[in-house]
Amino acid sequence: MMESWLESCHVTSACCAAAYRKTALEYHPDKAGAAVADEGKKKEIEEHFQKIQDAYETLSDPTKRREYDSTDDFDDTLPSTAHPSEFFKVSFAKINLHPTPA
Repeated sequence: MMESWLESCHVTSACCAAAYRKTALEYHPDKAGAAVADEGKKKEIEEHFQKIQDAYETLSDPTKRREYDSTDDFDDTLPSTAHPSEFFKVSFAKINLHPTPA
């Protein structure tokens, strides 16, 4: 399901992988830090590269991507006892769209 959504946005796994490879080559510590003498700057370059690695690891794994995209607890189960016409009433029962003034 994630693949089809990404593809509909013209973001495929191959596209993500290609962008990662390009970015990883550009910011790899052996390349970006080769001409840097300052140890602090080298450490900063290594930390930046590690962030790139972590981001790709998260975005390329559908499970990790789903966790990253979800800011709230996610319950992907569908109500099995409700009639299809009542789906939204059951699914959004916890959301109070019209709060009463206090």
